[in-house]
Amino acid sequence: MAILAIRVYPDPVLRTKTRPVTEFGPALARLAANMIETMVAAPGIGLAAPQVGEEVRMAVVDLSVGEDPAQLHVLVNPEIVWREGLETDVEGCLSLPGISDKVDRPTAIRMRAVDLAGRPFELGAEEEAAELRTLIDAFNELHPETLRIADECHRKVAETLAGPSTRDPTARRRKETAAA
Repeated sequence: MAILAIRVYPDPVLRTKTRPVTEFGPALARLAANMIETMVAAPGIGLAAPQVGEEVRMAVVDLSVGEDPAQLHVLVNPEIVWREGLETDVEGCLSLPGISDKVDRPTAIRMRAVDLAGRPFELGAEEEAAELRTLIDAFNELHPETLRIADECHRKVAETLAGPSTRDPTARRRKETAAA
């Protein structure tokens, strides 16, 4: 097994549309094992293939945060089949080191995926907020359109570092008044 480099936003691979896994075998199992080792070493509780530079629809999640090996799952070609409710909480991402922000997530989901042998299974979370957010985040990392969250975090950090925006007319007036 090997620890893989985690791609950091704005790496273009994080915006690449993933392709469904169609071949199941030793190469896929090796990628999953490497992703698990990488996730644990990071440390993290979820990691999607694009985060390590692979454009396939696969993620690994540890719903117990290292407490129960039975809660470590490899999700191949996952899809959300049911969701309910909405709540906002602060979360982070391995591809956005040091950045966290408020994110809206469903309060319950059911996900369908296949395992490394291509056998279908379902996995759900309804009560444990951490489990729920881990599953949804892993799913979202496989769909580049969800990078709007990363884009918004990046924009906020850039604005904080740069000071008031020059696009903000009141900020420009404040600068002009201070200079006069």
